[in-house]
Amino acid sequence: RGQPVATVTVTPAQDTLLEGATVQLVVQLRDAAGHRVFRTVAWSTDNPAVAVVSDSGKVTTASAGTVTITATATGASGAAHVIVQRAGVARVTVATTGVDVDLDGYRAYVDGSWDGSQGVGINGTVLLTRIRPGTRSIQLGQVASNCAVTGTNPVAITVAGGDTIPVTFNVTCARTQRIAFASGGGIYVMSASGADAAPLVSSARFTADWHPAWSPDGAKLAFVSNRDANAQIYVVNADGSGLARLTNNAASDQEPVWSPDGTKIAFASSRDGRFEIYVMNPDGSGVTRVSSEQAEEFEPSWSPDGARIAFTTVRDGHEEVYVMNADGSGVTRLTNAPAGNLEPSWSPDGARIAFRSNRDGNPQIYVMNADGSGVTRLSNNSDGDMQPSWSPDGSRIAFTKNVSGCDD
Repeated sequence: RGQPVATVTVTPAQDTLLEGATVQLVVQLRDAAGHRVFRTVAWSTDNPAVAVVSDSGKVTTASAGTVTITATATGASGAAHVIVQRAGVARVTVATTGVDVDLDGYRAYVDGSWDGSQGVGINGTVLLTRIRPGTRSIQLGQVASNCAVTGTNPVAITVAGGDTIPVTFNVTCARTQRIAFASGGGIYVMSASGADAAPLVSSARFTADWHPAWSPDGAKLAFVSNRDANAQIYVVNADGSGLARLTNNAASDQEPVWSPDGTKIAFASSRDGRFEIYVMNPDGSGVTRVSSEQAEEFEPSWSPDGARIAFTTVRDGHEEVYVMNADGSGVTRLTNAPAGNLEPSWSPDGARIAFRSNRDGNPQIYVMNADGSGVTRLSNNSDGDMQPSWSPDGSRIAFTKNVSGCDD
């Protein structure tokens, strides 16, 4: 039968828990000589409205108060004293202003801990629940490097049981180099390093969005979508809000590009029976045709001073790059290669134009002076390289590469 039980020790002997929490109690039985003995243990609670205990010693709290949990074995007993508190709540609201905001949002933490943290949108609200009463800190984390919290971060709050404490963070974002691109039928944005790609605009099934173009201040993005049956031009804020349709006709409107001062959008449209270059206001009003050749003309690109537009035309029986004044006058041919030259992109300093050419057998990226001289091949491989686009500082050129039939 063994030695009788002399002492019953319950661990932890004291604990403070929130409503709805659990804790596993551990018991040790010893005889008068201090040796461990093993007997069946019976668990009980003196206040089941506050907490209950299972046959294995697991305590589950129910409401605020104090409770004593007792373990009994062959006449000896030991106890644990538990205080149950009501949890507090922090209502965290974030307001983000500026450009190039982080579309992935942020994360709100209590006392810097991942446990209980919640993701929150760039202009959103989230509830951080089950906060212990007392002085706590609420921190907004995962803030992009080009964004800063205005004011204190973290914010100290004093929480009592049942309280809901409002906490507001204001975030301001500065312009940074970000790349917008089309993938899988939607518009995405990512940092210039290729990291942090996030969806900005998504279409319904069997529709697609493509050809994104940043406004000069980085606050808006124009793009093409067939979400309303045919290809039309839309605009959206840099955070994905404020979607608006700019063009509305039965033809195809494509390839929007903003003027350097942000007051105009040039685009290609087939509304007059073939593709020509048009210009409109940023709200879609004031549409004016600026090209007038009896041939397809498309892929407009503004010069940095807004005075000229480079474009692609097939007036010579194949694609060539031309330039004209912004009103359509002063048309000048820049390239001359029957294999095809297209997709002009003006450098930020206005001195050069990058373009795609098939002159050496497959699509590759070239650059020339703004007058068409000094043509230099930049890419040289067996893949298809196309759609060049300059970085804002003119130090780099982003482009699309076709490898094994896939565009990246």
